[in-house]
Amino acid sequence: MLMLIRIMLNKFKQNDTLIWIFKNIIGDKEGHMMNWEKAKNYLYEIKREYENIGFAGVFGLSVTINPLVKRFEDGERTQELYDEITGLN
Repeated sequence: MLMLIRIMLNKFKQNDTLIWIFKNIIGDKEGHMMNWEKAKNYLYEIKREYENIGFAGVFGLSVTINPLVKRFEDGERTQELYDEITGLN
């Protein structure tokens, strides 16, 4: 299946929509599935944790978490964003 995806990506590489579909719905270029529902839940869980810290969490929210939330809510579904969300501690 991964080989088929790569062949189709190469064949249709001029079509950004198809590339987006294959990379973000079917899986990334290494064949790993990106679970956006899980990433969204994790992002909002981390956001709540920072909010519960109080004043000390405001800096972390404004610098780290809120930009990721904005990108996610604006519809971005890239490997880069996925890795940044799932890499949060």
